[in-house]
Formats: sequence, C-alpha cells, structure tokens
Amino acid sequence: MAIKALVVDNNPVLLRAVSAILEKEGCEVQTAVNGLDALDVLKKNSPDIVFTDLVMPLVGGEQLCKIIRSSEDLKHVFLVVISGILLEDFENILADKYYDLCIAKGNLQELKHHIQDALVRFETQSLSQENLHIGRTITKIPYGLKPSAVASELLSEKRHLNRILDNLDEGIVELNKDGVIVSLNGSAQRILGVNDEDVIGSSFNDFGWGEHKPAIADWLQQDITEGENASLDIQENLPLRFGGRIVTMSCIPVQDGSVVFRLCILRDITRQFSAEEKERELDSALKLITKMDAMSCMAGGIVHDFNNLLTVICGNLDMISHTHANSKIDDWLKLLEYARTASYMAVDLTRKISNFSPFGIVSRKKQILENIVEDAVSNFVVKTSSNCVLELSDEQSIVSVDDEQISAALGNILQNSYEANINGSIHVSTQKVAFTSPSLIAGQYVPVGEYACVTIKDNGCGIDRELLLRIFDPYFSTKSRGSIKGVGLGLTVVYATMRNHGGYVVVQSELQRGTSVSCYLPHFGYVNRDGDFGEGEKETILNVVVIDKDPQVTEVVRIMLEYLGHKTTVVSTVKEALERVRKDSPISAGKVQVVLIDPTSESTIKHEEICELFHSVDKELKIVITGGSVLDPVMQDFKRYKYANALPKPFTMDSLKHVLNSVTH
Repeated sequence: MAIKALVVDNNPVLLRAVSAILEKEGCEVQTAVNGLDALDVLKKNSPDIVFTDLVMPLVGGEQLCKIIRSSEDLKHVFLVVISGILLEDFENILADKYYDLCIAKGNLQELKHHIQDALVRFETQSLSQENLHIGRTITKIPYGLKPSAVASELLSEKRHLNRILDNLDEGIVELNKDGVIVSLNGSAQRILGVNDEDVIGSSFNDFGWGEHKPAIADWLQQDITEGENASLDIQENLPLRFGGRIVTMSCIPVQDGSVVFRLCILRDITRQFSAEEKERELDSALKLITKMDAMSCMAGGIVHDFNNLLTVICGNLDMISHTHANSKIDDWLKLLEYARTASYMAVDLTRKISNFSPFGIVSRKKQILENIVEDAVSNFVVKTSSNCVLELSDEQSIVSVDDEQISAALGNILQNSYEANINGSIHVSTQKVAFTSPSLIAGQYVPVGEYACVTIKDNGCGIDRELLLRIFDPYFSTKSRGSIKGVGLGLTVVYATMRNHGGYVVVQSELQRGTSVSCYLPHFGYVNRDGDFGEGEKETILNVVVIDKDPQVTEVVRIMLEYLGHKTTVVSTVKEALERVRKDSPISAGKVQVVLIDPTSESTIKHEEICELFHSVDKELKIVITGGSVLDPVMQDFKRYKYANALPKPFTMDSLKHVLNSVTH
C-alpha cells in the first residue's frame, strides 16, 4: 500500500520539489501552503507521514506538529521537519520533542537523499510496530552548513516578542479573515480555559458566547476585505462569563497592506467586577439604611407631632367630661376651643403628609407666578416682621399650579431663611430660565426646558456640603431634637410640592456665606407690564406610542396621556412601534408624532440605532427616552443619542406634559 504523505511549506518551489521526490518514491501526496491549510486537510484525510517547514504564516510548523501530537487520531503520524533554521534554533527544536526527524534545507540532491532516508525510517518503524515518538529526535544536517547570524537574530527577536505576549495580562487571540483561530497567547488560554492545540484551526464562533453569540457571529460575517472595519466591544455592563471568570472583549479587524486578519483582546475583570459588585451591594445596603433612617426619622417626627396634638385634644375633652355641671360656660368653651385648634393643626399635618403623593394636588389652574410670590412674601413679612427684598421680573410668568400649595412651599423656604438669618435680609426674585441641555447644579438635576424660577436667598450660617442633599429628608435637622425650629416637614413638603407640579428645587449653600433656594416650575407663557398676553407652550393633541414591557407602567402612562387629551397606543417592542408608525401616511390625521420608549425594553439595540430606525420611517418623529437614573449619561446628554428629550422615572403628569410640550414646540 502506498504511503500517504502531506507536504506543508509556504515556499512554492520547495513544495513542488518535495512533492515530486515523494511521488517518484510511490507516495500519495497532498500539499498545504501553511499550518492552517494543513489542519483542513487533516480533518478529511489522515496521512502516514508529514513533511513540514517550521516558519510559515498563520499556523507555523511547530504549532502544527504540536496539534498533531496531541490528537488521539493522529498520534501515529511520522513527523519530519524540513527547515532552513535548524542550525539557528537547534536547541529549541530538539527541546520541543514533537518531531521524529529534522532535516536542514540544503541542495536538492541532499534533500532527496534525506527524504528517502525518512521514508525508510518510517517503514522500519511500521514493520517493527515500535513507537518512536519518545522525544528522541534524529537530525540530518548537510556537511559544511553554517548558521546564519541574521536568522539567529530574527529568531531571538521573535522569541522575545512571544515571551512578552505570553506575559501580558490581556488575552490575545488572532483570527484569519474568516474567523478561524490562528494563535492565542497564554493569557487567552487561561481566560478561555483551553489549550492552543485544542482550538487552533477551529472557528472562533464555536465557543459558548452565550447571549453575545449573535453579535459575535454578525461581526465574523463582515467582509473586512471590502472595507467593513467595524469593531465589536463587549463591556463591563454586560460581560462574558467563562468558568467563573468575568471577561470583557474588544474585537477589531486589522489590515496591513494585503494582509487582513482579526484580533480579539480579552480582559479578565473578575476581581474588579467582584469588588464593584460588593460595592454595589454595600451601596444598596447603605441606601436602604439611609432610606429606613429617613422613614424612621419621619415616622418618629409624625408620631411626636400627632401625640402632642392628641394630648391637647384628649386632655381638653377629658377636662370637659370632668368639669362640674355648675362650672361656667366660658370654661367649657375655652376647653373646646383648645381641642378644636389642635384638631385643625392635625388636619394641616395630614395635608402636608398627603403632599408626598403625586395625587396630593387637588386643583390647578394657570396663574401669574409673580402674584403668588408677592402675596406669599407679604404674608410672611406681616407674620414675622422680617426684612424681605422683592425683585420681580418685568415679564410675569404663567404657571399651572395650586396657588395655596405653592404659597405654603414658599412660606416654608422663607421660614428656614429667616431662622438662619434672623437679623439679616432675605432676597426674593423671579425670572424666566431656559435649559437647552440637562443641568446638574450643586449635584441636583434639572432637565431641558423653559421654567419660571423663584429664588430665595439669605446671608445666614449656610449648610455643610455633606448635609446639603439631606435637608429634604422628612424631619431631618442639624438642630437638636429639643429645638422647635427646623424640625418637621417644611422642606420635605417644598420638594414634594415642586415635583408634583413638574418642577424642581435646587439648593446652593456655603458655610457662613448663606443659602440660595431656587424653585423651577414649568413655564406656560407670560404677561408683560402692558398687559399683553404672550403664549408659551400651546396645548396640542398628539398621537403617542408608548414602548414599555411593564404593563403596570404602560397602563399608568396611558391614563395620564389620555387624561391630557392625547391619543395613545401601547406596545412592548420597537418592532411593534415601527409597524404602527409605517401604517400612518405623512398626511394621515392619525400620524404618530411622539414615541415614549423605555430602552430597557430593547436591551439588544443601541440608543443611536433606536432613533435611526424610527427616523428612517419618519424624520419628524419625536422620540423621548424614559426610565433610567437622572445621572445616566444618556439621560443627561440625550441629544447626542438623537433623542428629542429625556423623561426620568418616576415622573408625574406635569413633567410628562411639560416634556411633550417641549418636543412639539
């Protein structure tokens, strides 16, 4: 039976020469131009003997022999190296112990003689049934052949680079243009939990990439020879997982002249991720503790206040029941009056607590803000005899509010300013403010929009920076519990009132330099000093599509939108929303104008892609992103992602109305 031989060499002259010699010796010969092509041949046919060069592109001869030796089906193959660097890399070649015979390249006559000798050695092994793959490598070196200094230097540099690659923390995986694994360094093997001989020659897509498999498959299908050079990044927010390891990956195409290949860089972030996960858990625990402390403080304060009031009510009623029938009627009336006053105070406290609910607003109408501010300041001055300087804007702003609640909120701020600055003046001003991008002022968030702003400023003792954002906590105070001033729901009610009106509160303060409290309310227009009415945001009936997978959320949003008079369609995916938009012609009365989308409903689609999909159907469509933290980059810089505006959850009817008006006018 003829010997089956495989010849592997990237030099076409030597490839033909060795093949011709073997064919004359009666062998069945197959050829490959590098180790990667040879692996494809080996998948289909198992040769008896392999002749291979060592230095080749993609998979080299050393790696090819290592793979053959580690394969159970190919262990019998007789391995012959025909190399031009045998003298230059003699010790390393012998140390690898993968080869049966090593032949140094010389003239054709010597090469023919060494190949014939290799065939004899192979047949001798086969006849004796002995396994000569025991690390005893035989060498054939032509007489007078000397090592090349240039080749030695190049090999030294290559080994140096390989050591650097193997000692990198990052895993480096090289793929050919078709996505077949060509090489991987030591870190990549550790991260992926594989040996190089087990995966070289296989498709990169064969790994268990989990939820990232479709994205990686799409990237591998891109024809990078045609100029498609998009990269793929798998980041910390949705990492890969391999045998308990947390891994990020950057996949990039590389083109160096005519050479095109792919690189995948793996980073093991297990330790960092675990630390951050613990930090997140700790942060959540601390937030829960803070929240529970605030609730405990609020509950204790409410119980304290109600107990005081109930003591007055119950005590006076008890006194009436024990008062002698002959007592004066005036004494009875006085006791009843005390009980009634305490009852009214309890009602007022209950009303303050109800303001925390978005349903706390009982009635709203369009009013002039400056009139509300002027009345609130006048009432406060009469009550406290404080020194208030009032500076109202020339353009009187129209707001849609419950004037009693706004007046009460302003009164609470004025009271705090007065207590911090009893002998000083309080400056109160109004102005119109427009934010063209979301703003963080002293760590407090105000979204895009036009606002009527009321600012109350004092020159008092100020607030420590670390305590600044706690001043809205129920019953929180820097004063001792025995002090009446500053202990209660005042500033908490201010915050709740502004949020329930679609507004925001921003506090800026420095110790010993005073405090400034700014209340931002959605602006609906203005009246100038001549009495002319200038319209701001007009009421427009819209067709709105809501995309959210949470049925409870979509139901609440639908009720809000329909209450505001808008036509509403609720869907759970972008695909359904696109179908709804496509059905509407540009002149259709039912044309969709606004899309509200919670991006968590489509975690596989990027923000830019979401907007591009909708704008490819209708360029005039306004897309508003909902959900997410106000500190989320996409919520702060929504224009960069092509959104018309951002509406952080939780939102009220006022903030929803305000955002819809902002994108349509």
